[in-house]
Amino acid sequence: MGRLKSRTTRLGTFEGGFQNFANLFAQKLRDLGVQIRLQTPVTLIERDAAGKLTIHGEQARPMTRCW
Repeated sequence: MGRLKSRTTRLGTFEGGFQNFANLFAQKLRDLGVQIRLQTPVTLIERDAAGKLTIHGEQARPMTRCW
């Protein structure tokens, strides 16, 4: 069974394409102090009583911000 409705063009597109959007979004996050680690396996994400997250994988590191 195929789609019932075709995709609409009314949603718009991002100038420069999806890769450009991803690059700009990643840069904005870095500007806010977020550390992005590519190709790093995550095995567990934990939240403590104060709401801070610790990401376990190659190396556990507490996050300084959480939105």
